[in-house]
Amino acid sequence: MISTGEGAAAWPLLEDSLQTFRDLGLRRGEAQVLAYLAEKPREDGDLARAIELTLQSAKIAGEVDWAWWQFLQLHGAAELELQRGNLDAAENHALASLDLSLSLGNRRSIMLVAAKLAVIAAERGDAERAGRLWGAIESDETSGRVRGWEDSRKECEALVMRADGPAFARARTEGHLLSIAEAAGLDSRQRG
Repeated sequence: MISTGEGAAAWPLLEDSLQTFRDLGLRRGEAQVLAYLAEKPREDGDLARAIELTLQSAKIAGEVDWAWWQFLQLHGAAELELQRGNLDAAENHALASLDLSLSLGNRRSIMLVAAKLAVIAAERGDAERAGRLWGAIESDETSGRVRGWEDSRKECEALVMRADGPAFARARTEGHLLSIAEAAGLDSRQRG
């Protein structure tokens, strides 16, 4: 994204770019610029505005069938809602993001979003859901290395393990027998 020193000059240029993309009907460009514009309110602590812009970007990406960008924005919105303490919204955005990443088949993305869901469950105090998701992640890891996942795994695991206990352990064992989609409850939903 834009470094702090470049910010003052960059924001007006981004706003001009947004208008240009809108005038030309270039929806992908509009989606990208909205995501970049979300960085300023995020940096300023205005998470509500950052979420609003991020979700606008995700909506446009969905309208133009740009699933990868939509996934990124929904995952970003989940992270912002988690920072804000809005666990229900964070979970909803993460589930939508996971659904997209499953359809894209990107294992790293799937693991990252599943871990985000486990963190949200742990934050909520839902040891069973956190354990089930973490168990499914561990099971998926046995399929082979996921490049880039190791970097995030330790941080996520530390957050998820705050829910550790008997209920977590039982659910974690159960999760070893489930796919990530099943553990997240997406197996019964239709993806499209």
